[in-house]
Amino acid sequence: MSHMFDDAAASTNMSHMFSKATVFNGNISAWDVNRQITDIQYMFENAEAFDYDITSWNVTHLDQTKTTMMFSGALGFLDTA
Repeated sequence: MSHMFDDAAASTNMSHMFSKATVFNGNISAWDVNRQITDIQYMFENAEAFDYDITSWNVTHLDQTKTTMMFSGALGFLDTA
């Protein structure tokens, strides 16, 4: 059975994708974002809970203006520092 997030990684624009999510906590750590992703601005803006490690995501190819405010106002995120 396919999960609804299995195909979401094929997206190119993830801007606001989980913005204001109050219950989302899916494992998206294996998403391959270093190919076709062009925008992750505000992706987790004001999201309330997410604790999967996405430090493996390679977003170095993105223009810095397309990564701004990715975690703006987000609460309950995993601290891997």
